[in-house]
Amino acid sequence: MLKTKQVILSLLILNLQIVAIQFFLSSKYSQSGNRLSSTSSKLEQVKLENQQLKMQVYSLSSISRIYRLALSSGYQPAITLTLNPPQVALAP
Repeated sequence: MLKTKQVILSLLILNLQIVAIQFFLSSKYSQSGNRLSSTSSKLEQVKLENQQLKMQVYSLSSISRIYRLALSSGYQPAITLTLNPPQVALAP
């Protein structure tokens, strides 16, 4: 009889330990999931900010903007002279 009570008590303690371990692991998995979700959210925010910054760079480095800035700073367009070589059939 005493042996049976010891076995039952041992099984009860073992079950309680297993339940405690399950709660502990569930808590850890939940924390990991929350961290992953937070990191994913931050990643999306950074990607969006990166895209916005790229668009700013593209607009600030456009030829038309640089041309307007040059004109407003007093620069004048250079006079370009295009010289075409004579055609081969017309060459002396």
